[in-house]
Amino acid sequence: MKTRATTASELARELEAQLDEYADERGQILTEAAEYWHRAGEDQRAIELLSEAITMAGEDGGNARVAYADILFDLDRVDEVGPSSLRFDRTDHRLPHRTYWRPSCWRNASSTRKH
Repeated sequence: MKTRATTASELARELEAQLDEYADERGQILTEAAEYWHRAGEDQRAIELLSEAITMAGEDGGNARVAYADILFDLDRVDEVGPSSLRFDRTDHRLPHRTYWRPSCWRNASSTRKH
């Protein structure tokens, strides 16, 4: 008999296998796979996938940010949610009004600028 965690991890693996085939839906697939990894108890893998999805613009990035916060709340890591660990980074410097949440721990001096 399969456990809930086994089924969730199998679904997460299946979704990750589709990433190359459905590149235009990458953000959505990453977020869904992350949610299944979280259900399977593989929280670090879920956070890794959401970290990648958050870097995407638009609705997919926004949905990933919400899922990321949900996981942190579930893990009782509330102190990591909010301005202390998440900050606004401008990801498209050509559009000064476009800003996305990005955890400060992902900062890479070569890829982002301080404003």
